[in-house]
Amino acid sequence: MSAVDAGCRGRNWMGVDYSAESRRRPRRCWADSKRSDGVGRWLVQLAHVIIAASLVGTSQPTRVDLLRLIQKHAASLLAGYRLPSQRDIQDDWAWVRAAEHRLPYRVSADFNGDGRLDHAFILLSRAAYRIRVCALVSTGDTYVGVQVLEVDAETTYGQHRYVVSEVLPGEYEEMEGPTFRLVNSAISVVYTESSEAFFIWDGTKGAFRRVGISD
Repeated sequence: MSAVDAGCRGRNWMGVDYSAESRRRPRRCWADSKRSDGVGRWLVQLAHVIIAASLVGTSQPTRVDLLRLIQKHAASLLAGYRLPSQRDIQDDWAWVRAAEHRLPYRVSADFNGDGRLDHAFILLSRAAYRIRVCALVSTGDTYVGVQVLEVDAETTYGQHRYVVSEVLPGEYEEMEGPTFRLVNSAISVVYTESSEAFFIWDGTKGAFRRVGISD
């Protein structure tokens, strides 16, 4: 499986010099004008607030709220797995938490374009080192549970190298492939120091389609 860099300011653990904003925003964006970096970042952050405010049911769920949603709409995803807790914030997860002030194992955004928040999250195996990346996708007043990815991370440290985040709508380049455009937000899955993949909702198939970005 491929992974995604978690995005950070300055140099990250991969030694690559880039900003989180440049990785997460479209390549062609009104914020890329000849403004200072500080103003550009402020404009991007403001755009995020405006977009979030336009969504129905925009409040980011707490861990307890998210767990209840999973149990209610997709309990089968939890068979043998659990939602991470504060004690799991170690290794690369701790780095992302400190650098980006967010939880590295879950993200909420509108992945299917219906104007409601969907939720993507990592589940940890209770008996091994496997992980599942799953999502609750809105279908109006309810959710459908979707398994996005399942891999054997081999160690606890390996589990903490998988990071999920939002990819904003815009134009991106596929790994060794053509440029493509995201109409809605997508899920980015990073395996730190290694690779990245986008998972894009396909409404006709009711599933996420994987697009490799880096390897």
